[in-house]
Amino acid sequence: MSRVILHVGMHKTGSSSIQASLHAARETLAARRIIYAPLGKNHSVPIFNAFTDGDAYHRWHRRHGIAEEGETDGVVRGARMLLREHFRSNPGKDFIISGEGIPGLSEQSTKRLLRFLGLYFARVEVVFFVRPPASFIHSQAQQQIKAGWTLERLTTARFRIPYRQFEKYFELLPRTPSARGSSPARPWWRAARSRPSAAWPPCPGCRCGVRMRGCRAPAPTCCWSPMRSCRPPCPT
Repeated sequence: MSRVILHVGMHKTGSSSIQASLHAARETLAARRIIYAPLGKNHSVPIFNAFTDGDAYHRWHRRHGIAEEGETDGVVRGARMLLREHFRSNPGKDFIISGEGIPGLSEQSTKRLLRFLGLYFARVEVVFFVRPPASFIHSQAQQQIKAGWTLERLTTARFRIPYRQFEKYFELLPRTPSARGSSPARPWWRAARSRPSAAWPPCPGCRCGVRMRGCRAPAPTCCWSPMRSCRPPCPT
């Protein structure tokens, strides 16, 4: 049963290192019938090209020098055609797609991506790593300093931690009609020492498996951020 593993970040959790390792090990993986998608090391741009739409679709392409609507449509068709060719030429093999920019897709575009993958694979799995807020901001600040930010700009900046970008995977994966083999999204906690631990234990109060902010229940019995898929809500 073929499957595709969609690794979607998050940012600042070693995604570049994961991608470089998988890209360098392409031949070894292929010998085990696992294909690291031949779309470069980081698949964020090709996947975004193939599935984004609406205002974000046009803004993103204009930033990359593709200004006309007809041109952007051609880019999207070409990117999807490339994916189809890769999938069809490797029947029965597992694929890995990795891009920390993929969660930037809207919910509708993400649904389109999952349905597309479900046409070619019996099982779709989404894996992502998350990082504690303080550690994430510390790493983000270091990156901006390297990019030339002044201390004044750094101390007045508002750093956004994109946890909510991952909510849609909990909501969409079990309900994507063409991907009936899809498994729930699997979050992994990235510790300050950059080593992911085991997957978070399921939350008995809801289906999201993450700890709610401000929740006074013990860590294994609640969730961390309110998810739309929480039914019923976690205890507070």
